[in-house]
Amino acid sequence: MGPHQAGGRGKPPWLLDALVRDYSDPGHTVCDPFAGWGSTLVAARNAGRNAIGAEMDPAAFERCQHALSGDMAAYARAAPKREREADPDRPGLFDAIGGAR
Repeated sequence: MGPHQAGGRGKPPWLLDALVRDYSDPGHTVCDPFAGWGSTLVAARNAGRNAIGAEMDPAAFERCQHALSGDMAAYARAAPKREREADPDRPGLFDAIGGAR
């Protein structure tokens, strides 16, 4: 899976490509203050735009760096692990606040 593919989260690559091309011109700067895995930044670079991104999550930032460098093996290794199965004994959000499920 490449930086242009949403792996359970993110936006479809075709949408990012279209948005970057439709709302900016070559040489413009695209700003993504919530860069995540870097898909918007990659779309901007591929369309001949400059890109600036910020990401607070260290794991997402690392994956974003791999996406921008083109190191797809490292990008794949940095993929988030699958979420664990729900624990039936663990209280849910609504249990904690006293609401009904």
